[in-house]
Amino acid sequence: MKDKSRITLMICTSAAGSKVPICVVGKSANPKCFQGNDVPLPYKNQRNAWFNRDVTKWWINNVLLEYHNKTHGCGSPCCILLDNCSAHKMTNDKFAEFEQRNVHVKFFPPNVTSKSQPADMGMIASLKVGYKTMMLNQLLDLFDEDGGYELAAERRKKQNAGCKGLVFGGKATVLDSMKIIHKIWSHDSKYAKVDGIRWCWRKADILPPSWN
Repeated sequence: MKDKSRITLMICTSAAGSKVPICVVGKSANPKCFQGNDVPLPYKNQRNAWFNRDVTKWWINNVLLEYHNKTHGCGSPCCILLDNCSAHKMTNDKFAEFEQRNVHVKFFPPNVTSKSQPADMGMIASLKVGYKTMMLNQLLDLFDEDGGYELAAERRKKQNAGCKGLVFGGKATVLDSMKIIHKIWSHDSKYAKVDGIRWCWRKADILPPSWN
């Protein structure tokens, strides 16, 4: 199952434990596995499957603010805390545009991500563990059935390139990954509990003492 294909995720939560839908960045503009299927998470393509400034702007406008406005109402104040990754840096004009919409972007000081970024206090690690566990369980359920391995191999031969995913006993496609991540993130599950997210914020020690 060694695979060099990669995706990048943007994980964002509030200190209260609410979870913004995870944004996925991949290389392909229109992955073959998406054709004819519902895509459960916001998706953006970039040449290296990385976040850059353009992707960050797109994420703020089309994912974060859409969720924030739906949850708290249009025009309600929003403060975004970002690390100093170069992909997060934008022009002053763009920051001014966000400020006019009552959206305030603040940056952590340099070199404090490992101790002050809430997502690095356990959210990302827990999501990775949950993803690997659910992916392997899905394959084991398939291959534990009598003749399951052989049947999956035969069905896999009939699929187009880029669509031979977990259900056929193959490597996870981008859509497979998104389905697993969405299943974990959209529920108060073992690997993305609201109380666990709140604990990560407290561990980061960046909130006013009274909030703890």
